[in-house]
Amino acid sequence: MLKAALCLEDAEHCCKVIEEIGEYYRETGREKQFGKLITDIYHTSDSFLKSRKTYDLVLLETFLEGGIGVAVGMRIWKENKNTRVILIRDNEDAVSIINKTHCFGILDRGNEGGLRSLLDEYFLTLEQEPENRILQFRSDEGQLYKLAPGDIMYACTEPVKRNRVVLKLSGEEGSLLVMGKFTGLSEELERCGFLNISRNCSVNPTFISFMEKDSIMMKNGILLPVPRRRVAQIRKTLDER
Repeated sequence: MLKAALCLEDAEHCCKVIEEIGEYYRETGREKQFGKLITDIYHTSDSFLKSRKTYDLVLLETFLEGGIGVAVGMRIWKENKNTRVILIRDNEDAVSIINKTHCFGILDRGNEGGLRSLLDEYFLTLEQEPENRILQFRSDEGQLYKLAPGDIMYACTEPVKRNRVVLKLSGEEGSLLVMGKFTGLSEELERCGFLNISRNCSVNPTFISFMEKDSIMMKNGILLPVPRRRVAQIRKTLDER
């Protein structure tokens, strides 16, 4: 699943951009690679910031009602460096402050045709990043699930019967119980930037709210315990991010 946000004041302009992105996504077959495209719309900076949602891609006007869009872009980069921001500017005067956002690309307003080139570059980047490979899982009933590591909040083992465990994958949409071995999955997720906080739990740092004395609070309110011997190491890793 690919999650995108459009932060544009003008509703008509917003519709044109959504139509362009949707058409591009279908024509290039990106859905087969990255799953369903989810697009949220915001017309003010306040509404976007209050949502507290995490996105893969954000299209943001340089000057947005309720605050300068560039300031919003800087905050996005500070909170989640995996989010790519494309800034839509009205004029070239914005260049000096645009650079502060570490934005992925710049699009001049009214030049929606240039959006396709930026999207080509964006997806080329994704294809080269290990966290965007699709992982496949099967439930006990045999149902197949395809997930990108970025859709997983945390993965851990879950005892269901004596001498038998399954993998519990939790994300923003809920949890899944699937078959598999945690050792192989944890190694795969670690290459994608996950933290192995214990022998049976791997966490996506993007979804961590904060760390307590001997546990990690996730953004969905779940508290995950950290073994005492790993507390110092995990805390140091989080501080360095």
